[in-house]
Amino acid sequence: VDLGLTTSQAVEEARRCLQCAVCCECLACQDACGPVKAIDHQRPGQRLTIATPAVIWAEAGPPPLARGPEPINLFRVDPSGYSADLMDVLMTASAAAGQAMASAAHLRAPAPPRPPASAPVPAEDGRLGVFLCACNGSLAPEGVLERIRDLAAALPGVVQSQIIFSACNPQGAEVIAQAVAHDRLGRVILASCVCCPLNFQCISCNDQRTRARLHLFERLGLDRGRFEMINLRDHLQAQTQGEEEMVAWARAQLGAAWLRSRHLGALRRGATEMGQRVLILGGSQVGISAARSLAHQGLEVRLVHRAWPSGGELPPAITSRPREGGLDPRITEVEAAEIGGISGHLGDFAVRARLDGRWRTWKADVVCLTDDNLIELSMYAGPPGLKKFYRYDFSFFNTPQMGVYRVMPVTLQRVDPHQAGAALAGEVATTAAKAYLQDHQLSPEVDPERCRGCGRCVEICPFEAVRLQENPAGGYTAVVQRHNCVGCGGCVGRCPVTALDVPYFSNRVLEEMAAARLTSEAF
Repeated sequence: VDLGLTTSQAVEEARRCLQCAVCCECLACQDACGPVKAIDHQRPGQRLTIATPAVIWAEAGPPPLARGPEPINLFRVDPSGYSADLMDVLMTASAAAGQAMASAAHLRAPAPPRPPASAPVPAEDGRLGVFLCACNGSLAPEGVLERIRDLAAALPGVVQSQIIFSACNPQGAEVIAQAVAHDRLGRVILASCVCCPLNFQCISCNDQRTRARLHLFERLGLDRGRFEMINLRDHLQAQTQGEEEMVAWARAQLGAAWLRSRHLGALRRGATEMGQRVLILGGSQVGISAARSLAHQGLEVRLVHRAWPSGGELPPAITSRPREGGLDPRITEVEAAEIGGISGHLGDFAVRARLDGRWRTWKADVVCLTDDNLIELSMYAGPPGLKKFYRYDFSFFNTPQMGVYRVMPVTLQRVDPHQAGAALAGEVATTAAKAYLQDHQLSPEVDPERCRGCGRCVEICPFEAVRLQENPAGGYTAVVQRHNCVGCGGCVGRCPVTALDVPYFSNRVLEEMAAARLTSEAF
């Protein structure tokens, strides 16, 4: 229980009061913001005009829509009907988003551009730059920052070292990008609040850390594989630490970062081109709704009205279910099929199906399971499989196998089947709109000379990201299916002969850091 301020604390706070009501326009905040320039008291108001084919209105009363040359599709989410259950609210919103996406299908780019090639980090290039973020003057006293910069400048190979006012600010990030290009830096150490250059958010990430990476790597196109990060923000505490203590801590971190920077490798391993082939197993109302929406958006849809796993039987409710007619001619319809299994990964699934007494293989980029009897076809990974979801945005339809979607019975307790189908179509269309599927940046590599094919890596992986492949010597070698990999490193730790390794946190880096710590080299 928070007891509030003590008497002395309350008196001290009262002394700080300027009695300025809301704002006295003293401009002290504008001066404090400094070069970031996030506060501008002279900025005039702006009026924006947004042209859109769809609007989602989630407020009470009629929406204030301006009439334009084109009709606007309006989708209402009535706040008065919000349930106390947050999941109901999210599901209703997802359904509205899916319907809006279908009405905006003509805005899809016909040919998404190819992603830029990522050049490997040149191992022979020893030119190193060190940038120290001052966090707009709030990170540490100026004298401490100057001493840390001097330490960085003394590291072997450093040709550029400077203090920047803010790494998460667009101008601050551009200073780094310009220095990388001008000084031809092969490696960069950034000391700021950012912990790593990787393209995902962990529980420690905040807005500033994410924004810095977005500016550096997404907007300015710098190579993540060239960057090593130090999180100074969480460890330099001017209120409780002396100057010598702060400098000593920064010295140790700079030494470790310098060692890691010597062994940086390319984080991006490759990309698979995505198609727009969607296979929907189950002609329920959900499946029909999703198929219509996806076909309207221009995707290639194959709809199997009645499907069942091998060894099972069709439930009576599906057998007697009437087949809905009048579907879009762009939907390829199949009356019934026995499904022998789903293999592959997002962008390249192979589904074995038997119809008319003959087995065949369907290729699909995305697979949807919209009947209850088909849920078992989705990969079950047990509780460890929940880690998979940290890699992707939240979705009601995700399974541990990326690219396979399922509709659970509880979903239909929250929204009607038509809404569920629209929400599912929204998720599928978003996935299919990604022109390329990138491998996980921390996917391990296998050294075939060391691997003895024991299979321990296959046993520990809950995502079917590692398999054994026969080699020319008559044995087996582990192969990583990078599209299924989440970069957890479990297989690396399980390997008895260190045949697997990951970039960034590689065994070589750990060995070098341990050796340097023992010999006090660069620390």
